[in-house]
Amino acid sequence: DDSYRISSCGAKEKNCVSSASVKNIKQFSSPWEYSVSDDEALARLKGLLGSMEGVAVDQVSAVEGKAVVGEDSEAAVVTTGQYLHATMKGEFLFEGEGNLEFLLKDKVVTFKASGYGASKSLVDGLRKKSDGVFTSSGGVADEYESGYVNEGVLGQLKAFYGY
Repeated sequence: DDSYRISSCGAKEKNCVSSASVKNIKQFSSPWEYSVSDDEALARLKGLLGSMEGVAVDQVSAVEGKAVVGEDSEAAVVTTGQYLHATMKGEFLFEGEGNLEFLLKDKVVTFKASGYGASKSLVDGLRKKSDGVFTSSGGVADEYESGYVNEGVLGQLKAFYGY
């Protein structure tokens, strides 16, 4: 079942970051990787979100798929990943509500944060607080954060050659 997917940020979503927003570098953040078990990764993510003020996990669902057992057997339904949704609420200086979505599948975490509080620093901060459980898969977002993108062609060459 592919009903759980992480979507890219929409054109009108200003406070949004997603690992699926590959066409908009300002709203893109690299997916995370993990090497622990799926259950441990999910538990760590739930713990990280639970420790944040104003954040509440409101849905955790198994993502199911079909696995072929053998030539003479029917395909069995197996859990192929986990989907987690949480809400963020602001109550003090700023009021609003935001959404956090995470899909843990094949040792990769894809995500989308939108609405109140959504930013690259929010999702990167979560990853960094995981004590190394989640690591960035790297890529274009890291080059963007280093400032090379704003330098045009020269910046692209610097990023490519590692200067």
